[in-house]
Amino acid sequence: MLPVILGISAGVLGRTISMRRGAHNFPTWPHGTIIHLFLGLVASVLGSFLVVAIATMNVTGAVFLGLGTASFHSLRSIEREYLAELDREEVVPRGRGYVEGMSLAFEARDFLVFTVAAATTAVAAFVTPWLGIAAGGIVVLATLPLIRGHTLRDVATFERVEVGIADGRLCLGGVEVHKVSPDDASVIARGFGCAIVPKSFGDWLTLQNLGQQQAIRHDFAARFGRHGATAPFWPLVAPDSKRRRLLFFSVAEEGHPGLWLGGLASFTVLETAYRSGKILHSATA
Repeated sequence: MLPVILGISAGVLGRTISMRRGAHNFPTWPHGTIIHLFLGLVASVLGSFLVVAIATMNVTGAVFLGLGTASFHSLRSIEREYLAELDREEVVPRGRGYVEGMSLAFEARDFLVFTVAAATTAVAAFVTPWLGIAAGGIVVLATLPLIRGHTLRDVATFERVEVGIADGRLCLGGVEVHKVSPDDASVIARGFGCAIVPKSFGDWLTLQNLGQQQAIRHDFAARFGRHGATAPFWPLVAPDSKRRRLLFFSVAEEGHPGLWLGGLASFTVLETAYRSGKILHSATA
């Protein structure tokens, strides 16, 4: 029983570490958090007892425990529908790409918990309990970069640009991006403008993805607020194709330019939008 207990404990601990709510406030507290911790416990039990079933040559039990992981995919569909309903109530919606990415992440983390529990139980049972604990810790640490995924600082650099109004249009760095009302001029003067410059052509394709642009808008509004309810166009993301960059503008409710730049750099790159430069290079070779 000791290897099983160690495996379940390691799996639940790994799920707890990977469950960072951050600015998304999801899973919600306390009920959403309790649900996801319980799912982590279920995945840990499946992983630990799968090792026991294989070790005792219980083929039927191993097959049924393996099939139990199919429920993770069903939970992903439920998660997607739930997040899509929540998105209807957001002032700045996440967008379908973001919702799909979040539901995919929660499914993947259940498989991670399954793997951590199985690895810990296997090493603890067939080697020593201490090495089992170490194996679980190594698996968790090795997969943390995968859990974090890519952020905008991995694919782009950031430059402040001048904000102005010319001929009734908002200008960012001398580029006209949106028609504005004269009543918004005083608020726009307080706004923050930035150029998001991709590091490579593959990164530029990533930033061109409409779901990625909507995710940037949502993350900024969720973290720093959105001042000025009469102007629904900000946060604004406008591609500047001539110079291969994204122009960003918003009027936040709190923070300062340094904090806003740091926030943009930490925003998520959607898995469905990410284009690897290496993949593009090999495809054209």
